[in-house]
Amino acid sequence: MHACGAKSEILLHTGINFATKDSARQAGFAATKAEAAKCQKYHDLQSNSHLQSVAIETTGVYVKSTAPFLSGLVKKLVDVSGDPRECQWLHQHLSLAVVKGNAARILACVRV
Repeated sequence: MHACGAKSEILLHTGINFATKDSARQAGFAATKAEAAKCQKYHDLQSNSHLQSVAIETTGVYVKSTAPFLSGLVKKLVDVSGDPRECQWLHQHLSLAVVKGNAARILACVRV
């Protein structure tokens, strides 16, 4: 995913239940909790690499650190490809990932 050729790995983190009453009161609460859990899990990697979580709630709300990271990533993608539509494509891919995750969670709860 990195335009500059750096090794990248997308770690999909689903299935943790952060649904609490605080999620109903504060937009981004569950994603913020998931981001903190991910950073704690990969704490040892931070000494020799950069860990940037991209946490998005099922409603599409980003964690505060996600937007600046995606902006920088899109800038690099546009610089390398020369195509300004890279921003739209990235956001479409992320939106589809959220939709697919939501569908998987629903299907996991429904017996067919």
